Amino acid sequence: MELSGRQPLIVAVSIVLIVLSTVSVVLRFFSRHMMGNKLWWDDWYPASVVFLEYCPVCQSVSPSESFYISFQLSRVTGVKCGLGKHTKDVPKDGPSCFLRALYAIEPFYGVCMPAIKMTMVLLYWRLFSSNRKICYALWVVAGLLIAWTIATVFTGLFQCNPIDKYWDVEKPGDCLDGYVYFVTIASTNLLTDIFILIIPLPVLWTLKRPLSERLALMGVFTLGIFVSAVSIIRIASLTSPRNPDPMWASVRGTIWTSVETSIGVVSVNLPVMSPLFRRYILGRTLRTTRTGWTSYASGSNRVKSSVVIRSSQPRHSTESTRPFEADEAANPPGNNIMVTTEVNVRRDSQPETELDDLAAADTQENHRHQPWREH
Repeated sequence: MELSGRQPLIVAVSIVLIVLSTVSVVLRFFSRHMMGNKLWWDDWYPASVVFLEYCPVCQSVSPSESFYISFQLSRVTGVKCGLGKHTKDVPKDGPSCFLRALYAIEPFYGVCMPAIKMTMVLLYWRLFSSNRKICYALWVVAGLLIAWTIATVFTGLFQCNPIDKYWDVEKPGDCLDGYVYFVTIASTNLLTDIFILIIPLPVLWTLKRPLSERLALMGVFTLGIFVSAVSIIRIASLTSPRNPDPMWASVRGTIWTSVETSIGVVSVNLPVMSPLFRRYILGRTLRTTRTGWTSYASGSNRVKSSVVIRSSQPRHSTESTRPFEADEAANPPGNNIMVTTEVNVRRDSQPETELDDLAAADTQENHRHQPWREH
């Protein structure tokens, strides 16, 4: 298939985004495994979104042809139908083929975006479960996300009567205004983004920590602002599927929809990936102390070293005592001088991330102000 017009851009963006979101999920799982932590619900939601990006949906195009669509790869399928070219330059059945693909992926969008946001809702629940106000807010947001999902999927599937009127524009029937539908869905989606962004901010601001640390934590929790920015750009780029040149006019909206989903997956994974950044970018924090003593009167020379490694592993210590071969070679056994190296290694338990440390601090604050919890 020869690509022309905007088609190379669509294919390149789709491939890059699906790889980016997949890598972020893999790194999230690796980070959890590296720290010895079990996977929780908030780990599986972004994985489910990536699965939906790959999950094939067989969509009949004509009696003699069928192809596979997924949320991201459907952009490539759209290219096969002529997306990225002017409508006058595509085969006669091109617009119908594209509208079939668009109809098939609309429910995927209605499921993927709430799944991404539920990742943050569950993370907040894990961190702030001792804070009643935040728990109430999370229940409300979760209810809104469920309602949004049902409304989006149901409306998307039945926006035309009969259903095939969506891709067969010449067929008698009625449809919702496509532009109004898309803008309404995108706008309400943006509102839920804002709700999720502001939920933890009051608690973060009142933590008994230096201002720089509070601002850093707020920055971690507001990474979703990039998704909100993309959502705004997407709303501005939307066009009605009834546009006289839909194959060309829909490219911007198609690309920004892909960007919104993939950046959403990456943004919810980044906070959990901080152990990877600390270990492989910032490096480990090592505290090394040495103590030594020499006693020639007893005919021995002993050196003792102690190394403390900070990590999240359970605390343990090891001791080993052995002759130091280099000194033995320099001092034959007849000299009656023995050199021994003793190494103690202790791993101090630390929170998994600053987020878990934050949860502990928040729990202590709530117990201090809510003595009824102790009874």
